[in-house]
This record gives sequence, C-alpha cells and structure tokens, in this order.
Amino acid sequence: RSRGRRGRRRHPPYRSRRPSTATDDEERLRRAADVEGRMLLALLGMKSALGTGSGTPHRRASGGSVPEAAGSSLSASSAASSASTVSTISTVSSSSSPPPLFPSVRECNAALAALGDSGDLLRALRLFGRMRKAASLAAAAAAVDVADDADGSADGSSTSAKGAAETFCYPPAPTLVTYSTLMSRALRLGKPRVALRLWGLVRNQPEFFSNLPPDGTWPVPRTVAQLPILPDVKAANILMNAHAKLGDYASARDLMDQMTGARRSGGRAGDGAGAGAGEAEGPAPPVVGPDVPPLVPNLVTWNTLVDAAHRACDLEAGLDALSAMRAAGVRPDARTYTSLISTVARRAGPRGGIRDPTPAFEIWD
Repeated sequence: RSRGRRGRRRHPPYRSRRPSTATDDEERLRRAADVEGRMLLALLGMKSALGTGSGTPHRRASGGSVPEAAGSSLSASSAASSASTVSTISTVSSSSSPPPLFPSVRECNAALAALGDSGDLLRALRLFGRMRKAASLAAAAAAVDVADDADGSADGSSTSAKGAAETFCYPPAPTLVTYSTLMSRALRLGKPRVALRLWGLVRNQPEFFSNLPPDGTWPVPRTVAQLPILPDVKAANILMNAHAKLGDYASARDLMDQMTGARRSGGRAGDGAGAGAGEAEGPAPPVVGPDVPPLVPNLVTWNTLVDAAHRACDLEAGLDALSAMRAAGVRPDARTYTSLISTVARRAGPRGGIRDPTPAFEIWD
C-alpha cells in the first residue's frame, strides 16, 4: 500500500535488457540458417540469369580471397542446413516461380554475428564470401552496361544482364559493420591473423576512404557503388586489438598516431610483421594510405595500446602510452594499471628469471 497506485516497483533502465538464453541463441541460429538459404538461392539465380554458371569462371571482387579460419570445421547443423538448401534449390529451379530476392545487408550482418557467437567462424566466412560474390557479379554487370552505353554498341547480352541486375535489385554488399562484426568474432575465437586478413580485404575495396581519388570520381558505376567506407573509433579499436593480440606494439602505435594525427607520412605495405630496423632486405615496399582517418581515441583505445605493450613485454612503451593517455585528458582505470603491473612481471630482466618488482609498486602507488 505504501507504493500507492503505481503498483509493483519498476526495474531500473539498466535492467531492461535481459541476458540471452538458449532459446534466444537457437532463434538467432535459425534466422541465420534462413538467411544462408535465401542468400544461396538468390546467388545461384543471379548466376543463371547473368549466364555465369558453375562452369564459367568469374573473377572475384578486388581485395584477394576470403580468409579461411584454420582449425574450424562445419558443424552438424550447418551440414543439415546445406542439405536442405540444396533440396530447395532443385525445387525452385524446376518450377517457374519468380527469382528469389537477396536478404538485406542488416539481416546478413545479424547472421554473421549469430554464427560467430556460436563459434562457427568458417560458416560465417562462407556467408561473407557469398556476399562478396554477389556484389562482384552486380558490379561486373553494371560495368558492362555502362561500357556498352558509352560505345553505343548495346546488344542482347548487355540488355539481359541489365535486366537481371534490375530483377535481383542490389545484393547485400559488405559494409564496415560487416567487416567489424567478422573481425571481432575472429578475435574472440583467438584468430587475430584472420582479423588482419579481413582488414586487408576492406582496405582493398574501391570504396575505402583512402582509395578514393581526390577529384571525387568513383571507380565503379554509381548504380552499384555504396557510400565511402570510413572507419570509426569502434573499427579502429578492433584493428588495434588484433595488433595487440599478436604483440605487435609498433603497428598499434602507428595506428594510434594515425588517429591522433601524429603520423607524418604514409605507412608501408606489409606493416604489422614487427620486423626491426635492418632486418628487411631489398627494395622498400610502396607507401600506402592510412588505415583510419583522424579520430578521437577513447579509453578502450588507450587500454588496447597499453595491452599491446604488455604483450610485447615493453614496460617503457606502456609507460609512454600512459603519459600520452593522461596528456590527452583520458583518465586511466583499473584495467590500465593492471596491464602495466603485469608488464613488470613479463619483461625480460638482466639476471634471467629474477626481476625487480619495484616498478610494480611504483605503478601501484
């Protein structure tokens, strides 16, 4: 009665999101399997309409091949889903029903997140490869149509390709959210090199911000071109976490310099191997554009940089990152000091296994 007419006490806003249960995970996987089936059906129908069947080779989109997750295996549920999809394909191909449409890019991103959270990274990469394949076919069909219109030599094949592209609308081309989702799941499963290969793919996309020409012209037709891929702070944190997992403090520091504007020149193609000065022989690799535009690092960014120094067993670099963090106006938290104290224990001492714990107590104070 003391609560008045308000009835039961309401939960605070931060309790409104309940944790996911087994039923929720099963529903996410069911939706992911549905997206996989629709994606495969639409892709096969698009190949058939464009005249690029399985016997005709087709060039992949620029940026290399899809990375494989070493040690991953397709689960039994994935095999069952593939079998049901094949039977559905044979049924649709024998009927005269209209061609299936592609799922939206938001549905594909949700399916990638569900598959990655379940630990089936290989299955997520296969769906990602089909997204890239569909976008490549649409871009090739639009490029042929634009070239024919410019030459004035349009024939039946180009007309059919244009009609097929209009029939299937626009396939779900991978976006920055797509790459960030896959990279974060790869890091969660302990595969930082797969995450770096995914970042190499997004960097080679013509829509990446550092690949756009300065005059503002697009390298692909406007009908299939998406908005410029402009990395944000979240994507930069995921990329820095990949460098930190490998103990590559030099690449993590270079990424931080790009964000803060302290980097004066372009990077080198092939950076990230952690090679010291004088180790590389032969001509220097070509200068490439930046990975990220100027951004404002947050607490997660600085803690990831300190963690990179921790994994590299470089206490001086970690202390320098702490000083730069304070100078930037970001207040360190418990995770920052925990990484620094752990670096004291991991650094190589001059007397073998005996290490001086005095810096750890100084950091504690």
